[in-house]
Amino acid sequence: MTQSPRLVICVGLLLAGVFILQITAQASSEPSQRLALVERVIVTAEAAVADPRWVTGAAWNQFKITLRSPEILALDDRSFLSAFNEAAQLLPFSHFRLHWQSPPEASLAEQPVVALDWPADDVALIRVRGFEGEPEVMAQMMGEVIAASARALIVDLRGNPGGSFPTAVALSRGLRREAVDAGAFLTRGWYARHGKAPDAEAYQMIAPLEVLELSAFAEQLKREGAARLVLPGHSSDIHQGRLVILTDGQT
Repeated sequence: MTQSPRLVICVGLLLAGVFILQITAQASSEPSQRLALVERVIVTAEAAVADPRWVTGAAWNQFKITLRSPEILALDDRSFLSAFNEAAQLLPFSHFRLHWQSPPEASLAEQPVVALDWPADDVALIRVRGFEGEPEVMAQMMGEVIAASARALIVDLRGNPGGSFPTAVALSRGLRREAVDAGAFLTRGWYARHGKAPDAEAYQMIAPLEVLELSAFAEQLKREGAARLVLPGHSSDIHQGRLVILTDGQT
């Protein structure tokens, strides 16, 4: 089966930059085609990764040397993917990974992204395969858990690669009432204006996102080069029982 390689680059942790890239090309172990993909990745990343210093130092140069080497370029698809991601682990920023995208297996495609089960009458289990989809679904599930006064809630994040924040916000609002400052997202525009990450004073000057939606988030990043994700406090009911969060090496 022919697969399409999908490169997703996202750098968006606390006080980090945010950059999402998708490159689509035919998977091929032919070295010249593989090199063409590598060069597209390098050129695009060097032009768009938030802090240009991340793609000018020794770690980035070694990454390029590794990916351009004949031995790596000649690997089969699976081995090349592993080599790419292992090399990316040594970079000074995160969420820089290569994925070969293929049609999902029927059994996986039928599984909901978020599912609520009750292993016991007073124990709820919310399985979150990814933070995506409609946040209203997560809010409804949390509402059911809260209404049932569950003794314990298990949130299973094993294998969860992340995603967008609206669904995570819906989960968080069911767990605590206090406001949460979840961090700042910076773009190349921020570094072009300021030349460095914000100190404590500059951080407080970054405008919090007023509407917790992806479209508003993207617009503010484009307009101002930065956005803070602040979850406002509220007075609604929350889960009061025990909370257990399951993670693994793929979370």
